[in-house]
Amino acid sequence: MVSAVDDFGISHLKLKDLIDFCKDTGLQSSVAATRIFSVKLLGVLHKFVGPDIKGFLSDVKPALLSALDTDTEYEKNPFAGAAAAPKRTIKSAEPTSASSGGLDGLPREDISGNITPTLLKGLESTDWKARLESIEAVNKVLEEANKRVQPNGTAELFGALRGRLGDSNKNLVIV
Repeated sequence: MVSAVDDFGISHLKLKDLIDFCKDTGLQSSVAATRIFSVKLLGVLHKFVGPDIKGFLSDVKPALLSALDTDTEYEKNPFAGAAAAPKRTIKSAEPTSASSGGLDGLPREDISGNITPTLLKGLESTDWKARLESIEAVNKVLEEANKRVQPNGTAELFGALRGRLGDSNKNLVIV
């Protein structure tokens, strides 16, 4: 898998599924070789995805996360941005698409179902405790989505958050 991703890139992959496979199966394996090659695969993915990949690995054991950093897998495969072109290409009749993500190919979560009228009303409340609870709820939703959200259905949320930039309680100002 490491050489296939390195040769062909990530345009034909479902990145979230591959990252979940590495986390749940590869890094949790009792076989050392499987763990080693999962770390190498995540390192190669770093070349195409960049530092955003670390957000999807937040629930991995710290010892395994340090393997990615101490083995310098990220340094061996530095993020190349748009210059990270695959070495080989696939001839396909179907056009390729980033797997419901942005240009980086990482998936974005639809949080519109979590943006309730109660949450929006709480952001506009005159009670600072209600505003704080709503801000914490928004932060939780963003953390659960790995801070990668789809833009649909978020216009009202961003408008309410914009109001928090000038909040009268300086402890609640979101920067």
